[in-house]
Amino acid sequence: MKERLSNSQIVFVIFGAIFGYGIMSLPKDIAETSGTSGWISLLISAIISLVVLNIIITLNLKYEKMTLDEYSTKIVGNVITKIILVIYIIYFFLIFSMITRVSCEVTKLSILLNTPLWALILPLLLVSCYAVYKKLKAISNISIVYGLIIIILTIIIHLLMLSEGELTNIQPLFYPLNINVIIKSLSVSIIPFLGMEILLLVPLSLKGNKKIKLHSSLMLLFIGLFYILIVQSCISVMGVDGIIHYKDALISTIRRVDIEFLNAFRRLDGLFIISWIMSIYCTIIFFLYGIVFLISKLFPRSGYGYICIAVTICAFIFSLLPQNIEQVEMILSYIAYLGLFTAFIIPLLLLIISGVKTNENKNM
Repeated sequence: MKERLSNSQIVFVIFGAIFGYGIMSLPKDIAETSGTSGWISLLISAIISLVVLNIIITLNLKYEKMTLDEYSTKIVGNVITKIILVIYIIYFFLIFSMITRVSCEVTKLSILLNTPLWALILPLLLVSCYAVYKKLKAISNISIVYGLIIIILTIIIHLLMLSEGELTNIQPLFYPLNINVIIKSLSVSIIPFLGMEILLLVPLSLKGNKKIKLHSSLMLLFIGLFYILIVQSCISVMGVDGIIHYKDALISTIRRVDIEFLNAFRRLDGLFIISWIMSIYCTIIFFLYGIVFLISKLFPRSGYGYICIAVTICAFIFSLLPQNIEQVEMILSYIAYLGLFTAFIIPLLLLIISGVKTNENKNM
């Protein structure tokens, strides 16, 4: 029996899958490409992502209570569907493994300098495997609890950062951007919105979810505003010229802020690490679920639990293969382009072909 999710669970699936690793270098990337007008490119990216999200939801609602593997078979046939599923499995596996590796690298450099990398990766993968073994409803409930904590902590941290920053650092808010600058800035600002493609594996129905498009769209716009808050607060503290020199721009900026009246909590980096690890955990469990779910559809006779364990072992080995964090970041940059294909191109093509077939059937 398929697991049905409520509106609140679905919107936090979107939040959990999207809001994660991408925020760490986001202030640097935006400052490099569009300076203090970076909020404009983030807003444009949010609007583009909104269109993509609605394409995915429209496709899911057209084939109510079905997931990608089922309605793709109806639209393009069994053989092409298997190819599509393999593409998604590769994409989910690569991003799952590399985000796990890079997040543990950041944790090691930030708070656990003497801990071996494998000792950080292994427990993270094990707890992720256990959560995914409990299937979709369990991980969606995790995303609700963690998501609320992440939202509260993020708002507190970045509003405090804005209070300590200089308004002159984020000015001018508007200045002319030529088309080349806009395209370049969009190439980096659109990446942090990837992750919504996990909804292709969530069965949707208008019954009980009549406002799912509205709620999902509001959550995506909220994430866009969150990104703008993060970027603007970081630039207000360090300035555009200062922030572009740090790969981990977000945590580097947070460490510069010291709020004296908070006493024991005057250093914000501790609160940030807590919320960031939670967001990373939400992201990787959804990608792990995507891998296990799709493999179980390709090989229905294999046990779900066995697939989950096998994928976790493979991800552990694969995550240790890159020699350094620079190689991981290079792999992630290539995966991002594949993400644009899986999030936008494939759903759009399926929706178009589905529409053509529907019109042909009506005309017959």
